Amino acid sequence: MRTLHRMLLPALAAGGLLLSTPAVWSAPPDAPPPGPGRHAERMERYRAELQEKLKLTPQQENAWKTFNEKMKPPAWPRRDRAQSTDLPAPERMEQMLARMKEFESHMAERLAAVKEFYAVLTPEQRKVFDDQFNKMVAERRHHRRS
Repeated sequence: MRTLHRMLLPALAAGGLLLSTPAVWSAPPDAPPPGPGRHAERMERYRAELQEKLKLTPQQENAWKTFNEKMKPPAWPRRDRAQSTDLPAPERMEQMLARMKEFESHMAERLAAVKEFYAVLTPEQRKVFDDQFNKMVAERRHHRRS
């Protein structure tokens, strides 16, 4: 049994080192770079797929363009984390609350855009829109957990 431990422990340690090397975990060379670029690509694919599935009429095209313009994500300013860690807890929470209010305002604008676009859709298109929206929300939830 002792011999097994002497052989098994170094083998497990070597295996752990091998698995932790960057070469094993790095993305394939043809993979898109991480960051906002990938998100923008994913959103563009989502929009194209949604537009195709909705089968919009020429009269609905302007509403579609307006909807997409209003749904573009804002350019959120980057926070200086070093500066906020030096703040007292109440001031730091005030900053967090202000940021949440900005986000809530943005979500309210997006809700208005969705309602505006939704109003020009037929009942069949609304069903497709609802299904695609639910699919996107589920994918986003899954993406955040992984």
